[in-house]
Amino acid sequence: MSNCSKTEPENALGEATLVGRLSRLLAAIADELACAANEVVMLGELMSQDAVKLERREAAYDLQAFDLFAQTAHAHARLLKRLAEGDAGHSSDGISALIEEVPFAHIRQRLLTAVSGGNSKPFSEEANGSEVSWF
Repeated sequence: MSNCSKTEPENALGEATLVGRLSRLLAAIADELACAANEVVMLGELMSQDAVKLERREAAYDLQAFDLFAQTAHAHARLLKRLAEGDAGHSSDGISALIEEVPFAHIRQRLLTAVSGGNSKPFSEEANGSEVSWF
């Protein structure tokens, strides 16, 4: 039986229903993101196999870039899934603890900054035309 069939008590504002819907949405987004990450891994493997056949030296680097992207997507998917399941509780400390499990320091810092209400540059702006540091 799926989580979608659970019923939640409603208060006058319907907040329980909204929270349930948001939780299900987060869980669905997490699943979609995990599937997309798997597709990225397969694409990276195909591209790297072609590069190896052509004796391209950058093939290993290309595969690593796809792998890092896939790891990042999987980390976000896990984070979303755990948030949807209520693992963070009702505190910012709980959310921060979940974010601390994200494997890449730059991403962790951007997410922690976002949770604290600070201004964090998006990934694309952080790169600023140069190569992005994943670590």
